[in-house]
Amino acid sequence: MTETEDSSNTKTDFDYWCDLNNPRVLNFEQISAAAYRIRNGILRTPCDV
Repeated sequence: MTETEDSSNTKTDFDYWCDLNNPRVLNFEQISAAAYRIRNGILRTPCDV
């Protein structure tokens, strides 16, 4: 995330990966690979129903 300045010189946060004017198209392989890379960082909690 970066800071940008608009025409009124106010700073706003800009997330490169969430740009509405330049959407990212991801395929299944990219999403699957990302899920695999973060699998050890996910905290599993019990599901009490």
